[in-house]
Formats: sequence, structure tokens, C-alpha cells
Amino acid sequence: MRIAKSLLVPAVLVVAVVFSIPASAFDIYRGVSAKNNGNASLGPGSFAFGKNGDLSTFDIGNLPRNPCFVKITLANVPNKPPQVNDTGDVQGLVNNYQAVFDNNPPGHWNIQLGGVNPNTAKNDFSNWAKNNRGMVIVNGAQNNCY
Repeated sequence: MRIAKSLLVPAVLVVAVVFSIPASAFDIYRGVSAKNNGNASLGPGSFAFGKNGDLSTFDIGNLPRNPCFVKITLANVPNKPPQVNDTGDVQGLVNNYQAVFDNNPPGHWNIQLGGVNPNTAKNDFSNWAKNNRGMVIVNGAQNNCY
């Protein structure tokens, strides 16, 4: 009976951990510049939406060569690996944004404006990145990003 109890606790912990991770979560990355000391540039200009009303991002396997990256988590991505035209809801921002996987170039996602103007969108992303710097900034070509 002691063996059964000792195996039961770890099994319950594993089940709890597995069920607490959303199966549809997926991370994408926005490349940003940085100073030599690793201070990532998180001003609104780093999140400028293009003429088509979208913000270019990439998945981890296809990152361009940037000094640093901002990790953006998507929820409700229907397929793993993502398929062309899959969408995901950007997490953590004030306004609702959705990303669309077009895979052109490979690994590319477009974050859509979500009904706000481009200035509001770039400020939303800038403020969010600054407020979450310790959790969302990752190294790129530079290995001291923060």
C-alpha cells in the first residue's frame, strides 16, 4: 500500500500540470533593436503597423536576425503545427488583436489591427512590452537582452 500512495502523489501533480497548460497556446516573436548594453528598444516605433494594417512577427524556428525579440503569446491556435490561415488571439494587451499565420516567408504571422487605429496599436504593444519587459524580452543576435 505504501508504494501505491507514493506513486499517486506524483501522478496527481503531473495531471494537474498537464491540464494547466493551454493546448492552443503558441508563441510568436517581434524583432527589435537594442543598445550594446542589451536594453531592447520598446518604443512605439518598434511596433509600427505596416501599410496593410498588420504587424510582422515570426515563430521561433524562423526568426530573422535581430538583436532582441519580444515574445507574444497567442491563444486559441487551432493546429500544432500551425497551418496557413490559422489564427490566434494575442494575449495580455488592452485591446483585442488577432494574428494570422500566412507562412510567407516561412514562419510568418501578421498581427491585425483589431479595429483600432495604427497609433493606438503601436502604443498598446509598446506599453505592454515595457510593463512586461522581464517576461517577454528574449535574446536574438545579442545575448544580453532585457
